Amino acid sequence: MREQSGMTTGMTHTGITERLRNDRGAAVDEVRKTGFTVIEGVEDQEDLDSVIAAFGHAIPQYDGSLAYEVRAEPGFEGRAYSKSQNEIRAHTEAPGWQPPPSYLALWCHTQARGAGGETCLADVKRYVTNLDPSLVERLRSRDIQWSGTNTSGTGSAGTLAPILARTESGGEILRFSYNLLTSGDYDPPLDGEVPEERLPWGRFGRDLAHRVHEYFRQSAEKIRIPENAVLVWDNQRMAHARTPYADGRRHLTRYWISAGER
Repeated sequence: MREQSGMTTGMTHTGITERLRNDRGAAVDEVRKTGFTVIEGVEDQEDLDSVIAAFGHAIPQYDGSLAYEVRAEPGFEGRAYSKSQNEIRAHTEAPGWQPPPSYLALWCHTQARGAGGETCLADVKRYVTNLDPSLVERLRSRDIQWSGTNTSGTGSAGTLAPILARTESGGEILRFSYNLLTSGDYDPPLDGEVPEERLPWGRFGRDLAHRVHEYFRQSAEKIRIPENAVLVWDNQRMAHARTPYADGRRHLTRYWISAGER
């Protein structure tokens, strides 16, 4: 993975809200070009609201809240889950939503001291659409049952959709979860072993997940989000992951953003 200490649009705290209101295109263009951007100097809710408004509007997450606190809590030490300190492998957010969030935003309040806690991003949609044409056709035609809930047990009923789903406008949405394809669970136990016949796409899906993981390991951008900065990325194109960390003070807030009409 390539390490980044944080890319930036060049906007500082001074006037960030006014700048985003007057020039939303700069941040959006950066995401369109690279798949993600880091906006620094986001020190209060007004700044954060301006960042979100540049891309669309916040939508409810699994529990119905607009904001989700990403920090370690007791009880999840043995799971690959956002509220643990463990590694989380490549996935897109909320593949069980129809459609999934257009963008994700992570607002960093306290970054982990020492190693770990980086957010990793790679353009998995570009990778899989450049695989063998017969394989790509399978990714476009074979539906998978994507659950609409996570470990919390709340959420939606889920959806049946392929990994690459065409939209009414002619675009294409990526849905992907390494954990689901290899364990049948978004947030599996770390020591879980699942027979391939119980997996959503059997051996084929498991092998695909391993192939994407290897691409991700070699190609992903490894981003250490600065404190008072927001990382925004295209969730329908990029997969994300997280490295494990030891500092339990790490605290970010996650937002789902829709680019569509309210």
